[in-house]
Amino acid sequence: MGMKVYVVGEGLPYDVRFDVRKILADDTIRLLPDVKLFPIYCPACGRTQSNFFVHLGSRYGQVGELNCDSCGRLISVTDHDNRVDSIRFNQTEFFFPELYKTDWLYLKQLEEQQDISLNAVFEQYEGLHALSMDEARHLIEQAIGMRTSGNQEFITDTRITKLPITVNRWIELLSKCGVKNSYLENLQ
Repeated sequence: MGMKVYVVGEGLPYDVRFDVRKILADDTIRLLPDVKLFPIYCPACGRTQSNFFVHLGSRYGQVGELNCDSCGRLISVTDHDNRVDSIRFNQTEFFFPELYKTDWLYLKQLEEQQDISLNAVFEQYEGLHALSMDEARHLIEQAIGMRTSGNQEFITDTRITKLPITVNRWIELLSKCGVKNSYLENLQ
């Protein structure tokens, strides 16, 4: 349980995993994020920490603590003790569907802009609990005949100044597909 500093190349099997589930009310497949790699924000000084962190689990919502590498204040990291779709730094909460642009509203825009059905793209993966963000991005790229470069960086919340490479590439796909959001146009 806890968290550790992410070391590039350490071989994580995924940093953002999607649970692919069909919502019975409207028979639509949803990609529900379970985040294992995230930046940490210090509410005291307003800075993003210099490293990404790997979520190793929590106990009763407690993930871990660290001192800010800018101001030295203690940052307590907590979650909701289940699938990690949000994270709190002290009392400041970040929701990954918005921060990492995985909310179904963005995917609905992608469907409309590209005239495809993501239900058809992901139907065979429903119930599979190991579809990574990179795998989902690749499946969408194949379906629409587009490729991302992975060379762009995005800011989706002004408090978080860097995102993991796989998240940037995911957002690059959304941006190239014409998905609109005020922060998607703000390239770093």
